This record gives sequence, structure tokens and C-alpha cells, in this order.
Amino acid sequence: MTIMTDANGNVFLAFMQVPEDELGNISLDAPLTHSLIVVKRQDSFLFMYNKWRQIWELPGGVIEQGETARQCAVRELF
Repeated sequence: MTIMTDANGNVFLAFMQVPEDELGNISLDAPLTHSLIVVKRQDSFLFMYNKWRQIWELPGGVIEQGETARQCAVRELF
């Protein structure tokens, strides 16, 4: 089931909920390159406004060399 398709035709198919300590043990079709953080409080979610793209989106971004998924998510959140 498609969750979202962007203007370039990239399709977001699913969220994979994986405990952080198991990230190194999962088998993926491609390397883990991005990290997003979903902040939920009661029935609300945190979105951030990307001034460059002019859209609201989940905080996250590209995992830099030597960085863990958690470090990327925290850096992007700040």
C-alpha cells in the first residue's frame, strides 16, 4: 500500500518499526541512508517547516559518515 508519492515519483511504501538495538541485525534491500524521527504527543505529531522546500515534513535527514541513525535523528531534530 502506498503511503505517499512525491513529485519525482518516489513512493513511500511503509514505516518499519525496529527497536534501536536491532537496527544492525535487520536485512534491508539497500543501505540505511536516512533517519526520521516521529514525535507523538497524545493525538498530535511534530512536523517541521522546511524553508528550502517550502513544505512541512517529519524531522530527519541523511545519515552522515560515522553517524548512527539515532545521532542523525537527534541532529536533524535540533
